[in-house]
Amino acid sequence: MTHVDEVRTVGVEDLTEFAVRVLVAAGATTDAAAVCADVFIHADLGGTDTHGVVRLGQYAEALIRGRVSGTARPEVVADCGAVLAIEANNCLGPVALCRATDIAVAAAATHGVAVVAVRGSNHAGGMSWYTERAAESGMFALVLTGSTKPMVAPSNGAAPFLGTNAVAYGVPAGSSTLGFDASTSMVSRSKLEAYRRAGRRLPEGWALGPAGEPAVDPGEVIDGIDSLAGHSILPFGGSDSEHKGFGVGLLVELLCGPLAGARWGRRQPGSRPDGVGHFVLCLDIGALGAPAEDVERRVSEFCAELRTTPPADKEIPVRAPGDRRRGCAERRGREGIPVPVSLLAELDQVAARTGVAPLWNRALCD
Repeated sequence: MTHVDEVRTVGVEDLTEFAVRVLVAAGATTDAAAVCADVFIHADLGGTDTHGVVRLGQYAEALIRGRVSGTARPEVVADCGAVLAIEANNCLGPVALCRATDIAVAAAATHGVAVVAVRGSNHAGGMSWYTERAAESGMFALVLTGSTKPMVAPSNGAAPFLGTNAVAYGVPAGSSTLGFDASTSMVSRSKLEAYRRAGRRLPEGWALGPAGEPAVDPGEVIDGIDSLAGHSILPFGGSDSEHKGFGVGLLVELLCGPLAGARWGRRQPGSRPDGVGHFVLCLDIGALGAPAEDVERRVSEFCAELRTTPPADKEIPVRAPGDRRRGCAERRGREGIPVPVSLLAELDQVAARTGVAPLWNRALCD
């Protein structure tokens, strides 16, 4: 019997082409499918497997069931020059957030800084794809996203209210990008799903049951969150400092919910559309008085100095945000992306559901 953690290596082009075929068959336009596939593969290349092609089935099912539109286009509904709002019209999340990022980059190039809020969107994948896209245009970018459902308990709470609410930022650093991307919860929902897939128990301190007790069964926590049965994930910070994660998560909820005109907080399970909100801020790094190339050089020197910090563990060097992802992406770009056999089986089911040729065959997998 094949072990659940056994992996096969799949080529980047093969995985990308498969994801596009599935999404198109599920009802997305080719352009929309290409953006989503690129977001997935970027995550897988960088080692954030919880936001890669593991999300493909979720996106395809949402398209098939009509919960998300594969053909809708986001539109600007408010424009004050440097501050804009976008109605996503329930389109695929990566399409909406990609459009918002590009608009923010263009507006910041004119005004020096720009903010774009998005409402009526959906799950948009890993945020580092968007911050790196902006950084390539010479921008510092801050990208925030709300969540598809309440999953995270507030500080001292025993029921979910916040989303996992990701925060990401990126800035050009010479030949690379200094970039950070994380949820404001102890762990993302995708991580819970990875633990369930691997048959592993959750560490205490990640999740709570309906009575506020520690919960360690990932399947039970996921089902409890989906049914609003009282299960929740904790904010980052641990038992003594969870108020810090709650405060940052609340900031994201405010900017991506009430301020953006999007949904927030508690709502009934299965209610549609998700109405997710995003928030993008771009700052032209050449707008603060120094030439952009000088700012990039200083950020590069900043990162280099950070890496010289003596490590607490001599076997693990101190890294600047983005170093690990870059190294992983270079390696996987050469060698291919490792995909668990259990996920390959799930992707075959997605292929059957959408009527496309399966991915898992000897021509694609070592």
